[in-house]
Amino acid sequence: MATFSVEQIEEFDNTKQKVFKLFRNGKCLYTEFTAEISKDDNLEPELDELFANIEDVANNELLPKNKYRKLHISSKLQYTPYEAKTHHLRAYMFHDSETGQVIVCGGTKGEQDEDLERVEKIIKEYSAWKLELKRENRKKRRSHEK
Repeated sequence: MATFSVEQIEEFDNTKQKVFKLFRNGKCLYTEFTAEISKDDNLEPELDELFANIEDVANNELLPKNKYRKLHISSKLQYTPYEAKTHHLRAYMFHDSETGQVIVCGGTKGEQDEDLERVEKIIKEYSAWKLELKRENRKKRRSHEK
């Protein structure tokens, strides 16, 4: 089973909702995405716009669907996925009531189909991991109560 952790993103320290990047088995797909885009002179300027859209959402502002939208990938997901976007860039996230906005990964418009499959898979794995973590914590509490 995959293991997960989240790390708060410093650029969003002053927002109403906290924003985190997701690590899966110690690897952060969002960090890899932003590093890759930073090297592309054509796409790099859009990162600021993407960050601004995420910041607006974290401040509970409503954005038009061409900047932020709910994704209808699967009705079986524990967490609802969302997409922040610019003309070419995408950031995929969900809201976890225990932490805040969690960014899963990023991608480009041309890779959207593959990215959505990856987001669905990761959210399912994250949900299973959280459920298992809660079970383990209940077992520990019961054993301490005895």
